Amino acid sequence: MKKNHYTFLFLFLDILLVVLAFLFAAKVKDGTRRILADFQWWRSLFAFTGIWIGVGILGGKYSLQKVGKASKLASQIVKCDLYAIAVVFALMYIFNQFHYSRMIVLGTILGSVVLELFVFGGIYYAFRFRRENR
Repeated sequence: MKKNHYTFLFLFLDILLVVLAFLFAAKVKDGTRRILADFQWWRSLFAFTGIWIGVGILGGKYSLQKVGKASKLASQIVKCDLYAIAVVFALMYIFNQFHYSRMIVLGTILGSVVLELFVFGGIYYAFRFRRENR
């Protein structure tokens, strides 16, 4: 049961990281306050986050306790994120959704990947330190 709590915590943390990366990318781009205020982006952000989380679950990104090395964790995160990026870009192409800002989409992707590597790497080392010092 405790493993389920960690999984839900990692899911919530990943959702938070994606939203933070999106808000940072939107803050950097000029003229996005009106777009954010009109709730024009939120449906797309929910779809992007759903794809990001779904691919992460299928790829095993949230099973940090099972990972033996930090390099394996980093490759697992990058691999899952690359699959999610491929799904997002494929869906954007299939549904002809080319009106989205490249800076916001790519900024959200890059910010999410960097934040995930940093935060999940820190959590991995915390688990490893705790496991080694029992």
